[in-house]
Amino acid sequence: MARQKSFLKIEGTLDELTFYKSDGEYLVKTKGGISGDRIANDPAFQRTRENGSEFGMSATAGKQLRTAFRNLMMTASDKLVTSRLTKVMTDVKIWTLPMPVGKGMYMRALTRKEKQC
Repeated sequence: MARQKSFLKIEGTLDELTFYKSDGEYLVKTKGGISGDRIANDPAFQRTRENGSEFGMSATAGKQLRTAFRNLMMTASDKLVTSRLTKVMTDVKIWTLPMPVGKGMYMRALTRKEKQC
């Protein structure tokens, strides 16, 4: 990650460079990594796809909870609340009945946890 030290402050993509602003600083990074098509289709990335599915379920459950409590969240939120709530929802997923990776169910987790209390 490089910092922009110019009077021109750029945001966006130009060829292989992405210019963006984070915490008031203007930064630049290069494109890299494995193509999305390879991750989506290569059998070597099966576990990566499963982990992505698990994360997606955690993020969706956190979004639903934030939406339900939107009025309270407006005054109490900060820029880390989403990541903290996603982590909590990931922890809730761990309580689920044994499910294949990528197939966790939150309602089953909550029901099981209540029975244990």
